[in-house]
Amino acid sequence: MDAIYDIHDGAVIMVGGFGLVSISENLILALAEKGIKNLTVISNNCGVDDWSLGLLLKNQQIKKMISSYVGENKEFERQVLSGELELEIVSLGTLAERIRAGGAGITAFYTPAGVGTPPHPRHLCGQTCSGVQLKRIVLHSRISSRSSRM
Repeated sequence: MDAIYDIHDGAVIMVGGFGLVSISENLILALAEKGIKNLTVISNNCGVDDWSLGLLLKNQQIKKMISSYVGENKEFERQVLSGELELEIVSLGTLAERIRAGGAGITAFYTPAGVGTPPHPRHLCGQTCSGVQLKRIVLHSRISSRSSRM
């Protein structure tokens, strides 16, 4: 519990791991036990129904997920489709760069990932795209992306 002492309702947390490998299981269990709510979680995915971040989902402790993979988590799917959970899905390379840039104090950057993919006004599960800007830099197209900072 000492490790999560400063984590409060509405916090933004970044959780490591890939699927169920190298997850921060003790952190997740402590957050579930403490009952911290309205979390924004930055992670590759949201685990499975009854383990990993799936535990926080089950308790409805997560209000927003920023991830690159939806996976097979049925509760994740249910909450997104019902509008209970906000989802920002980002390509894995862009997510990794957002994390790196945020750690380096870079507030935004341009990436070739996603160029040529039309940003629809309403996309995945009816959520709105925003903040995407296309620029041509030295004959290469890039789209803007903000960094992930806690």
